[in-house]
Amino acid sequence: MGCSHCIFQLPLADQYRAAAVKHNKLLDDGGASTDWQDEVMRNSISQVYRLGISGKLLNTTYDVSAFFDKNPGIVLGSERGNKGLRAGIRQTALGERIILYGQVSYNRINADILNNDVSKIGLQNIFYQTLSRNPTDPVFAEDGSYYHGFREFNYYNPLQIIDEETITSVVNNLRLNGGARFTLARDFETGINIGYSNIKDVNDTPQFHHSFYRPHNLHSETQHNRLNAEADISYKTPINEHNIEVNMQAGMREIGNDY
Repeated sequence: MGCSHCIFQLPLADQYRAAAVKHNKLLDDGGASTDWQDEVMRNSISQVYRLGISGKLLNTTYDVSAFFDKNPGIVLGSERGNKGLRAGIRQTALGERIILYGQVSYNRINADILNNDVSKIGLQNIFYQTLSRNPTDPVFAEDGSYYHGFREFNYYNPLQIIDEETITSVVNNLRLNGGARFTLARDFETGINIGYSNIKDVNDTPQFHHSFYRPHNLHSETQHNRLNAEADISYKTPINEHNIEVNMQAGMREIGNDY
């Protein structure tokens, strides 16, 4: 009866055949009964896992955590996974007149992305092909290959597009942060904070292995480095029921290279 999560309910093959007879239309019958939305869509189960440990030892506090997420899409070939680690530490001395801290985090995102470029309607857009596919066409030919059915220009099997055109994306994200705070006198405090990030994005986009096109692969890599450094000094003192605070900051940001 068709899939329950489909946005559009396409006619089934028997309804398609009956409509052709009723309106006296010639039907190029592929000999199958295929619900194309049911073929390309699925029920998916997401998984999320978290583990964390934190504690304190004398003047040192720490926390460590890890996570793993996996989220398959409701359309075949689509999926996103994310896993990573994070660790932080904080150290005090001289009655908390000196505070040192640092954090590091890393995560890796793996994604399979469907090619749904609207500029390629009739080519690699699987949603267009799914909605326009003849329900009497089978998914596979007798030899086990994907069935084409050359009915019209730009008429392609959406399952083959999913198989051959799914974009693979990998993102590695590293972040480091550390600094120190110093109480110089009762009302004076100064500090420095340094942060660094490195993000690398790798994408592989295969091209449809159709007989009209030469198959090839598009590979791209981008990397972004960023370094931030900030220093400040502040003065804060109470006068009667009022507080007077003066703060000065100086910093350098976005030092690095993108390529």
